[in-house]
Amino acid sequence: MALNKYRVEYLTPNGELIRAIQIGTAESITDELTDRGFTVLKCERYFELSLRRKEPLVIAFFKNLKSLLSAGYSLNRAVFLLVNAENNLTFQKVISDVREGIERGGSFSDSLSLHPEHFSLPVRMIVKSGEQSGRMLTAITDAVGYMEKELSLKKGVISKMAGPLVVLAIGIMALFFNTLYTIPKIMNTEFFQQIMAKQVGFALTLIKITTRVVPLMGIVFLLLAAGLVYAYRIYQDQVERMLLKVPVIKDIFFNKEVFLIYFTLSRLIRAGIRVEEAVLTVKQGIRLKSVRDEFDRVLSLIRSGKTFYQSFPLLDEVETALLSGATSAQKLAEVFELVAQRKLDAYSSMVKKLPAICQAFTYGVLIYLFFILFLGIIVPYYKSINVMMSKM
Repeated sequence: MALNKYRVEYLTPNGELIRAIQIGTAESITDELTDRGFTVLKCERYFELSLRRKEPLVIAFFKNLKSLLSAGYSLNRAVFLLVNAENNLTFQKVISDVREGIERGGSFSDSLSLHPEHFSLPVRMIVKSGEQSGRMLTAITDAVGYMEKELSLKKGVISKMAGPLVVLAIGIMALFFNTLYTIPKIMNTEFFQQIMAKQVGFALTLIKITTRVVPLMGIVFLLLAAGLVYAYRIYQDQVERMLLKVPVIKDIFFNKEVFLIYFTLSRLIRAGIRVEEAVLTVKQGIRLKSVRDEFDRVLSLIRSGKTFYQSFPLLDEVETALLSGATSAQKLAEVFELVAQRKLDAYSSMVKKLPAICQAFTYGVLIYLFFILFLGIIVPYYKSINVMMSKM
């Protein structure tokens, strides 16, 4: 299900009316607020023309805010100075909205919720923990660490995969261009049909097979992709559970998400947030429906006072055993961080192999194209020329 922006209004147990903008689905947002004891009055789609979250700007904002707070400035004054110092006009408007929220009497975390596309829920929860405990500087430091880890993971994947994916795209385009255009155009010429065809031999069979199989493979691939997308939309839970059992697919497509889930849990618990509240926060941002359902079961066990460690999803026996041995919130945070690192290691290990796989596939395609072009076009052409010259 797609995550969209919603304008929500709800009442706290004390009767206070809260207005905010949240990202998620209407169902997940309503469930999360209801679970926290709030009464939801309105939850409607909210459309706004804005740029996507720019992590470096957000990280720089929090770092500068920490410096100003350390220098003795009040929160309101520090945010005001950062509004005037921001050169990016779009993000300047974001900070200005946060400042106005503070001036209206809202907390810093609630003011950040006005722009959830820039300030994610885990970041807001970490900040909220700092407000409640009086350790705002520590909370901002933890929030910066969380965002930097998330950004470094994203940049690391892009830097490792950009080159190989470009090479792979070139190989695929070369295969389809030559198969669908260049080779058929040469084969349809009168010179090829009347003279060169006699010199081609077995390579002609390969050429004919290639020109028929490659388009068919493209159509089959598109149909499979469309079928998988359709099945995922209709049977999301079942498809996810099936794909999570495939080691390679799990390592490539899911371990990054799992890493962020457990890394976020570790950071929230370290920031002093209760385990139940941390699980609720993380659950709201999970895109995998099957994993989100598992976290619902974890929440049910926590609320009923039962043992919940073994119910955390996508853990192996070692990780489950480590969780079972956690005797305090601090120890639980350490174990979650260890689990996150194990998932990241598995993900990084597979990502390191992908460039070699992409390059091997591309080189194989190019070698095959050169082979059929050399034996099916170039060699027969020169043979035909020699035959014609000998007859003159």
